[in-house]
Amino acid sequence: MSSDNILAILTGALEQTQRSADMVLQDALQRRRRKQEIAEEMALYPQKLAMQTQAKQAESAIDLQRQRQIEQEKYNISLPLELQKLDVQRSKISAAKSISEQRAKDKSGQVPAAQIGHYTLAQESMRNIDDVKKILFPKGTPESFNRGAAVKSNIPGSNLPIIGNVIPDVMPWSKEGQDIYRQIGEALAAKQLIKTGVAARPDETRAMTKRFMAGIESNPESAFSALNELGEFYQNYISNLKTKGTADVEFTSSQVDDDPLGLLSE
Repeated sequence: MSSDNILAILTGALEQTQRSADMVLQDALQRRRRKQEIAEEMALYPQKLAMQTQAKQAESAIDLQRQRQIEQEKYNISLPLELQKLDVQRSKISAAKSISEQRAKDKSGQVPAAQIGHYTLAQESMRNIDDVKKILFPKGTPESFNRGAAVKSNIPGSNLPIIGNVIPDVMPWSKEGQDIYRQIGEALAAKQLIKTGVAARPDETRAMTKRFMAGIESNPESAFSALNELGEFYQNYISNLKTKGTADVEFTSSQVDDDPLGLLSE
């Protein structure tokens, strides 16, 4: 087979892989956003409906009782004390309604409603990271580094100028290679969205993924630490949402000072 044919095959494979990755990522993000919107609406609707119903019932009962008091006054039945008690009762009901709303918010909440979407992304990212660790480090230690799987997910030379344009990022038809590449890419894209509020473009996601991915020359301990630190980011994020109700995450000095994107490059 001539070099031109090989080049054409590799170029076609690269283009097909890139298009597939772009389509999968966009579709996944759209489905996640819709799922998050539906989940938020469904989670809050029963609470809102119950509170509205209780409020209407309480207000109707109070209005009916007050109307009866007014009718009695028309017949020269003066009940100022009872009216005062009724006003006190209305105040108590209003206070109870506020407490009920706060309790409902706390129950829904351990995670603030505005952060439910990011919370879901963080959970999915942690699952992705765990799946990748099981492939790259099957025994859960740096010594068990599966370098063959790393190479399949990050083909040598694919990030080099010129020649990298014809070498695919991932070994074609390799399930574990493509799983690693996809799951790391989704975890890194979710991290950027959580930290900046802006979704990464496909080219940005590819650049972050190539920068982060372990490869043929990677140090096992460094690759193992990189995955652990990425997982730690999401653990801290989820913990803060549940305990403090804030999305603020404390980053390590290496993530802040040495790597503005919060990624560990090989």
